[in-house]
Amino acid sequence: MNTLYDTDLYAWSQEQAHLLRTLQPAGLDWEHLAEEIDDVGSSVEAAVESHLQRIVEHLLKLAYAPAYLVTDNRRGWQRSIAAQRPQLAKKVRKNPSLECKLEELLADAYGTARLDVLTRLPELEEEALPETCPWTLDEVRREGFYPV
Repeated sequence: MNTLYDTDLYAWSQEQAHLLRTLQPAGLDWEHLAEEIDDVGSSVEAAVESHLQRIVEHLLKLAYAPAYLVTDNRRGWQRSIAAQRPQLAKKVRKNPSLECKLEELLADAYGTARLDVLTRLPELEEEALPETCPWTLDEVRREGFYPV
């Protein structure tokens, strides 16, 4: 049986918000509400990991790409890092409970960023990039930090 949740998520969300605001718990779709709230948290966590991934991807390129690529792309990679850091800081500031997960998220982001760099820079050998993130979380987050 299709419910409003299945056929029109927007209408369902508006109805559920109205029921919550008017304190009408009997009409609430508790199972789907819980699922949607979980999804909100997951999406915030994914956004933080995405910012970390982008930062680490460009840090890796700055540190390990062949010199001619670094020379040609340094400013763009640095600008990307500089743009991502405040976005990351803002997400964490608005969701401070994620602070304790940042090390774990960085490890996951590093794995993905490493694969992305190897895909985008086929001239790099897999062994050229460290298996684990060579930078601390503080370095990754610190404004103005770039590998030498």
